[in-house]
Amino acid sequence: MDCSNNILLSLQLNRFFMVKEQNITGFFEMLNENNIDFELLRSYLKSEKFLKEAGPVVPDNNHNYKVSQSNIDGKGIFSNKHFKKGDFIGYVKINKHRTLAGRYTNHSDFNNAKFYFIKGNDNSVLIAEKTIKKGDEILVNYRHHFFSKDYYLTKNS
Repeated sequence: MDCSNNILLSLQLNRFFMVKEQNITGFFEMLNENNIDFELLRSYLKSEKFLKEAGPVVPDNNHNYKVSQSNIDGKGIFSNKHFKKGDFIGYVKINKHRTLAGRYTNHSDFNNAKFYFIKGNDNSVLIAEKTIKKGDEILVNYRHHFFSKDYYLTKNS
């Protein structure tokens, strides 16, 4: 590899890590504010105890998104179509079971979607908060979901 290729690769890697760091700074701040150690959290999320408490991930046959490798962390969900603000993307939790969206939606300080609870049951949904183009990763700010109880209002609410 010649010098110009090395420089280009270095710039691409630096950009990747800068984007990743900018996207999740608020996540680490949230953990710090709540005295949560990231490595302990990561270990817990892989534990049998958590998997038993969280329950299985159930397929919901949603064709609005697909699960794929994420530049943020592990796997993420990516839009299969164009969404505008307020569009329903999918269920996050149905009858106390996580869906693929509930399992694989990654955090970003620059979220384009949000989790909402549904009044009267244990379900929650994923709603576009801004325009999401086909192929974009669908991202939520975990702080919004964990520290506020926002409800999705339906015609029956």
